[in-house]
Amino acid sequence: VLSAEAIDHRGVLLRLDFGPHVDEYVISRALRARPDVRFAHPDLAVDLVPHAFPNDPYVAAQWHIENVGQSGGAVDADIDGESAWAITRGAGILVSTIDSGVDDTHPDLSVTCGYDYVDDVDGCYPTDLNAHGTAAAGLSVAIGDNALGVAGVAYEGASFGVRLVGGSTTTSDFYNAFESSVDAGAAVLNNSWGYSNGCGEYTLTGTMRRGLEYADD
Repeated sequence: VLSAEAIDHRGVLLRLDFGPHVDEYVISRALRARPDVRFAHPDLAVDLVPHAFPNDPYVAAQWHIENVGQSGGAVDADIDGESAWAITRGAGILVSTIDSGVDDTHPDLSVTCGYDYVDDVDGCYPTDLNAHGTAAAGLSVAIGDNALGVAGVAYEGASFGVRLVGGSTTTSDFYNAFESSVDAGAAVLNNSWGYSNGCGEYTLTGTMRRGLEYADD
């Protein structure tokens, strides 16, 4: 007997060492069969990793990552981001933000620009200063653990910026936005926008369906 690690109302917790030539599973099964033993199992090896909570100054306010009621909302109404970050933080992931443009000069984003279909030029900077697309990119891939701003859900990933929202575009622009994002290597295509006429339903044109199919393939 190496140690009696706890003696209280729950009983006595013992760690036993039978030497290297004993089948610990056989012993544990025999112990579990006893009416005076609540549990018994080998002292299994585990590989623990720390939860990766980045040092960005505003990350604690990001209720969607870990909701502790900091905004007056329901505790645990979140995506369990801290638990997910212990497994992966999105390294190597490219997220295409097809939106009002992405500020490729933003210090808390790693951005590769695609095309600006509103102004019909190479680039993705929102020349009308609409910050929606930049905010959407930040939610997904803002650089984490850099002591700056916030942290994206996949904070070791990068953004592919496409400006499709904010002016006159076409259904073929829609297709091209999807095609170019996929061809650039984007694993996720974020589209947080809708139609200005307020319609409840919209029938996709063939060109738009092909864009979705291209992404799905």
